[in-house]
Amino acid sequence: MNRSGKVLFLFLCLLLIVLLPIAAGCGKKGEGKVTDKNIVAVVNGEEISRKDLDKTLELFFGKKVLDTLVDMKLLEQAAKKANVSVTDAEIKEKIDELKPQFAQYAFLGQPVPSDEQIKFSIYPQLLMSKLLMKDIPEQKFKDYFDKNKDKLIKIKISRIAAKDEKSAEDILKKLEGGADFAETAKKESIDIFTKDNGGEMGYVQKKMLKGKLDPVVQAAFETPVGKLSGIIKDGKQFYIIKVGDKKDTLEQLKMDILPELMAKDAVTKLMADLKKQAKIQTNLQ
Repeated sequence: MNRSGKVLFLFLCLLLIVLLPIAAGCGKKGEGKVTDKNIVAVVNGEEISRKDLDKTLELFFGKKVLDTLVDMKLLEQAAKKANVSVTDAEIKEKIDELKPQFAQYAFLGQPVPSDEQIKFSIYPQLLMSKLLMKDIPEQKFKDYFDKNKDKLIKIKISRIAAKDEKSAEDILKKLEGGADFAETAKKESIDIFTKDNGGEMGYVQKKMLKGKLDPVVQAAFETPVGKLSGIIKDGKQFYIIKVGDKKDTLEQLKMDILPELMAKDAVTKLMADLKKQAKIQTNLQ
């Protein structure tokens, strides 16, 4: 995982630690809805007010959440000053890229973060990246891209795992006959981690993989976008791959190149500089 990925991962972890235990306790079977917006729950006739909830959240998470909100505000102000913005399309693209990584949450019976929760984490990370990009000459991006294009190219993979070769052949015939890949994966794939997500595995890059590519990934990189791979044998398992998207231009891969070009402490330095120049007043009890 590159440095930019680690920053996002840690940010997501903090967010999920705060939010998911709360989400896990909400909306269980048998619970009625409370219509008063000032009341968040009624337990055996006794009310829990929104004020009580806010007070408890502030007590346990207030400092961490406030620090995060202050950092986000500083980034937004710096971005506005530098004429930098993040579009809804860029946020959606990043959400779609990350979603398959959360498939195991559902499998393990844990709450899956919503698009809004992921967006809350992604937005400042994208702003940060765009601000850091402005300090790096365009030619450096081009030079790195030209030298490392093969390892940078990203493809979006979906797969169906079959129990044996005969099953794989039957599934492939259905797909070649027009069956929807995602729906077929949900019904017939034996891959417990991806089947409920329509077989989606997300984006893969050669630079993310160490050593020799396994047969599935190798076949995926040889498969045109929108096409099926045919049957791939990997050990005792049989797979069918579909490539849904490919990113192979400099503009599409700039975010992936950025961590390789920026200084090791660039993120820390940027935030420290923004805080040093800012006037920050807080009123957390």
